Amino acid sequence: MAECNEHNSIFSSAWWCADLPNGWRGYEEAECATISRHPRLGVLQISAARKPEGLVTDLDLQDFAKEHIAAGKPLMRVEYKLFAGFSADYAKDRRFWREWWLRSGNVMIYATYNVERGKEDIERSDVSSVLSSLRPIATTGGPR
Repeated sequence: MAECNEHNSIFSSAWWCADLPNGWRGYEEAECATISRHPRLGVLQISAARKPEGLVTDLDLQDFAKEHIAAGKPLMRVEYKLFAGFSADYAKDRRFWREWWLRSGNVMIYATYNVERGKEDIERSDVSSVLSSLRPIATTGGPR
Protein backbone atom coordinates (compact mmCIF):
# COMPACT_ATOMS: atom_id res chain seq x y z
CA MET A 1 0.00 0.00 0.00
CA ALA A 2 1.32 3.46 -0.91
CA GLU A 3 1.95 6.17 1.64
CA CYS A 4 -0.11 9.29 0.91
CA ASN A 5 -0.11 11.54 3.92
CA GLU A 6 -2.24 14.66 4.04
CA HIS A 7 0.08 17.54 3.16
CA ASN A 8 -0.22 20.68 1.03
CA SER A 9 2.07 19.30 -1.68
CA ILE A 10 0.36 15.88 -1.94
CA PHE A 11 -2.94 15.36 -3.73
CA SER A 12 -4.84 12.20 -2.80
CA SER A 13 -7.68 10.57 -4.67
CA ALA A 14 -9.48 7.31 -3.87
CA TRP A 15 -6.95 4.99 -5.55
CA TRP A 16 -3.85 7.14 -6.10
CA CYS A 17 -1.89 10.09 -4.81
CA ALA A 18 0.76 12.36 -6.29
CA ASP A 19 3.12 15.14 -5.28
CA LEU A 20 2.22 18.57 -6.62
CA PRO A 21 4.92 21.04 -7.70
CA ASN A 22 5.06 24.43 -5.99
CA GLY A 23 2.17 26.63 -7.13
CA TRP A 24 0.04 23.71 -8.33
CA ARG A 25 -3.36 22.84 -6.85
CA GLY A 26 -5.75 19.96 -7.28
CA TYR A 27 -9.41 19.34 -6.66
CA GLU A 28 -11.69 16.38 -7.05
CA GLU A 29 -14.57 16.50 -9.52
CA ALA A 30 -17.25 13.89 -10.18
CA GLU A 31 -15.36 12.16 -13.01
CA CYS A 32 -11.72 13.03 -12.32
CA ALA A 33 -9.20 15.09 -10.42
CA THR A 34 -8.16 18.40 -11.96
CA ILE A 35 -4.65 19.66 -11.29
CA SER A 36 -3.28 22.98 -12.49
CA ARG A 37 -0.82 25.71 -11.71
CA HIS A 38 -2.05 28.99 -10.30
CA PRO A 39 -2.42 31.11 -12.34
CA ARG A 40 -3.72 28.49 -14.75
CA LEU A 41 -1.96 27.77 -18.02
CA GLY A 42 -2.68 24.12 -18.86
CA VAL A 43 -4.82 21.52 -17.10
CA LEU A 44 -3.90 17.99 -16.04
CA GLN A 45 -6.88 15.73 -15.36
CA ILE A 46 -6.56 12.26 -13.88
CA SER A 47 -9.18 9.55 -13.49
CA ALA A 48 -8.69 6.01 -12.25
CA ALA A 49 -10.34 2.62 -12.34
CA ARG A 50 -9.63 -0.52 -10.42
CA LYS A 51 -9.72 -3.94 -12.08
CA PRO A 52 -11.82 -6.21 -9.85
CA GLU A 53 -9.71 -9.30 -10.47
CA GLY A 54 -6.13 -9.59 -11.64
CA LEU A 55 -3.62 -7.00 -12.76
CA VAL A 56 -4.16 -4.34 -15.41
CA THR A 57 -2.21 -5.37 -18.52
CA ASP A 58 -0.77 -3.54 -21.52
CA LEU A 59 -3.58 -5.06 -23.59
CA ASP A 60 -6.16 -3.55 -21.19
CA LEU A 61 -4.53 -0.14 -21.65
CA GLN A 62 -4.34 -0.47 -25.43
CA ASP A 63 -8.02 -1.48 -25.63
CA PHE A 64 -9.00 1.53 -23.53
CA ALA A 65 -6.77 3.86 -25.57
CA LYS A 66 -8.49 2.76 -28.81
CA GLU A 67 -11.72 4.25 -27.47
CA HIS A 68 -10.10 7.66 -26.92
CA ILE A 69 -7.43 8.22 -29.57
CA ALA A 70 -7.81 8.75 -33.31
CA ALA A 71 -7.34 5.65 -35.45
CA GLY A 72 -3.75 5.15 -36.50
CA LYS A 73 -2.30 7.49 -33.87
CA PRO A 74 0.80 5.76 -32.45
CA LEU A 75 1.07 5.07 -28.75
CA MET A 76 4.43 5.75 -27.12
CA ARG A 77 5.65 3.51 -24.30
CA VAL A 78 6.18 5.41 -21.02
CA GLU A 79 7.49 4.32 -17.64
CA TYR A 80 7.38 6.20 -14.39
CA LYS A 81 8.46 5.11 -10.92
CA LEU A 82 5.38 3.04 -10.03
CA PHE A 83 3.24 3.27 -13.19
CA ALA A 84 3.90 2.20 -16.78
CA GLY A 85 1.87 2.34 -19.96
CA PHE A 86 1.38 4.45 -23.04
CA SER A 87 0.91 8.05 -24.12
CA ALA A 88 -0.06 9.94 -27.25
CA ASP A 89 -0.15 13.60 -28.15
CA TYR A 90 -1.90 15.66 -30.81
CA ALA A 91 -3.21 19.13 -31.64
CA LYS A 92 -6.92 19.89 -31.91
CA ASP A 93 -8.77 23.22 -32.07
CA ARG A 94 -5.70 25.35 -31.22
CA ARG A 95 -4.99 23.15 -28.18
CA PHE A 96 -2.14 20.72 -27.58
CA TRP A 97 -3.26 17.46 -25.95
CA ARG A 98 -1.30 14.64 -24.34
CA GLU A 99 -3.01 11.53 -22.99
CA TRP A 100 -1.66 8.71 -20.80
CA TRP A 101 -2.96 5.23 -20.07
CA LEU A 102 -1.00 3.91 -17.09
CA ARG A 103 -1.13 0.83 -14.88
CA SER A 104 0.18 -0.32 -11.54
CA GLY A 105 -1.15 -3.53 -10.05
CA ASN A 106 -4.92 -3.48 -10.41
CA VAL A 107 -5.14 0.33 -10.83
CA MET A 108 -5.44 2.02 -14.21
CA ILE A 109 -4.88 5.75 -14.62
CA TYR A 110 -6.21 7.76 -17.55
CA ALA A 111 -4.66 11.24 -17.60
CA THR A 112 -4.96 14.14 -20.01
CA TYR A 113 -3.09 17.41 -20.24
CA ASN A 114 -4.17 20.23 -22.51
CA VAL A 115 -2.80 23.71 -23.11
CA GLU A 116 -2.85 26.37 -25.81
CA ARG A 117 -0.74 25.31 -28.82
CA GLY A 118 2.76 26.70 -28.68
CA LYS A 119 2.83 26.55 -24.87
CA GLU A 120 3.11 22.77 -24.50
CA ASP A 121 6.70 22.87 -23.24
CA ILE A 122 6.18 25.45 -20.47
CA GLU A 123 4.73 23.00 -17.93
CA ARG A 124 6.16 19.78 -19.40
CA SER A 125 8.58 19.16 -16.50
CA ASP A 126 5.92 19.88 -13.86
CA VAL A 127 3.42 17.52 -15.50
CA SER A 128 6.12 14.86 -15.79
CA SER A 129 6.95 15.38 -12.12
CA VAL A 130 3.32 14.79 -11.10
CA LEU A 131 3.07 11.62 -13.20
CA SER A 132 6.43 10.35 -11.92
CA SER A 133 5.21 10.77 -8.35
CA LEU A 134 1.96 8.84 -8.84
CA ARG A 135 1.48 6.18 -6.18
CA PRO A 136 -1.32 3.61 -6.10
CA ILE A 137 -3.26 3.25 -2.87
CA ALA A 138 -4.09 -0.27 -1.64
CA THR A 139 -3.20 -2.18 -4.81
CA THR A 140 -1.32 -5.35 -5.58
CA GLY A 141 1.74 -5.68 -7.74
CA GLY A 142 3.78 -3.11 -9.62
CA PRO A 143 3.92 -1.72 -13.14
CA ARG A 144 5.19 -4.82 -14.92
